Amino acid sequence: MAQQVRVLLEREQRSPARLAETAPSPASLALDAAGRKSVRRKRSLASGDIVILLDALMRRLGEGLPVNAAPRPRNDQDEIGADEEDGGELAREAPDFEVLAKACRGKVRRLIKRMKGQFELATAPDRARRGIVQLAAVLGVVRTLRLVGQRPEWRRTQLALVDPDDEWRLFEAAVLAVVWGADALAPRAIADAGGEWFDELSMVTGLLAWLAWDVEIDADEASKRAGLQGVEDESWYSVQLLATLGPWLAGDESAATALEESVTRTPRHRVDADRWLRIHIALANAYTQVAAAPDQHGQTGRHPQPGDLVVLSERESPRVRVVLDVRPGSDERKVVFFDPGATNEERAFLVSRVRTLPWTPASESAAVSA
Repeated sequence: MAQQVRVLLEREQRSPARLAETAPSPASLALDAAGRKSVRRKRSLASGDIVILLDALMRRLGEGLPVNAAPRPRNDQDEIGADEEDGGELAREAPDFEVLAKACRGKVRRLIKRMKGQFELATAPDRARRGIVQLAAVLGVVRTLRLVGQRPEWRRTQLALVDPDDEWRLFEAAVLAVVWGADALAPRAIADAGGEWFDELSMVTGLLAWLAWDVEIDADEASKRAGLQGVEDESWYSVQLLATLGPWLAGDESAATALEESVTRTPRHRVDADRWLRIHIALANAYTQVAAAPDQHGQTGRHPQPGDLVVLSERESPRVRVVLDVRPGSDERKVVFFDPGATNEERAFLVSRVRTLPWTPASESAAVSA
């Protein structure tokens, strides 16, 4: 299993133009297109090869999506790597890091937009596994760009290759598409695979959990706010998305390895990566235990707090949600939880009508109770 995840993580540094076919040189992120005459000359990221890689993946993700009636005007970002796409060679001038970073950000934004379009196509029968494989390639590219941003030449520029807001949009859309609700892609993809787990699903699970780290989702911080540092439901909504990955992350050694390696290699200023992992893996495990037997957990009439868990009826999927907020009602308080199909994506029940419970880590090594 460990060897399999190493292979999967290496794929993200290879050409995703064919969605995980083999290609060389993870160190330079060079892209050797099939049949190119200059196969012996590998070009570095700084000369624009990563933009070619993004363009190649965008072309694949454009398959099946509606075509715009009028093409948008080309700009400087489009020109980067354009000669290489047409079979020529990149210009040999010294790279303009600012232009290249801007091009990467713009192309990643378009890549994510196309991936969201593919989520819609993946709702069709027998398309779920394809959607998971496509998402694995996109997440791999995003992770690769974040790793490149850790290199000295890019750290000196203080330029971002991926916009954090785009990372958040990818995380939100992907979690809801892959693991939320009865029609989620993950269980359908396993069915498409004849009931067998497959490598790309582990990669997607691990890297989505890593994205939670990279966009600074933090249950520990949310539990300390107590309404003093922002709106509670906004604080806990992102944690709800991460929690929903819990049942898929639990027991998947490859996904856990992908998560831990990725978090370690993308440090955040003054944030203890090991502690973040302990806390959030423990919380994910606790959520998974409740989700596995929801009827055995919680009680009605208690005084819930934001960040607790609420157990819903069998008609709901998922049955276990994170309490986003507790608000006053006409007679008694109401627990508010996320529901993408509801008005304002929120629903509320009186505390006397639903079972709630504290959400505490299923590990004594974690140091927080959400």
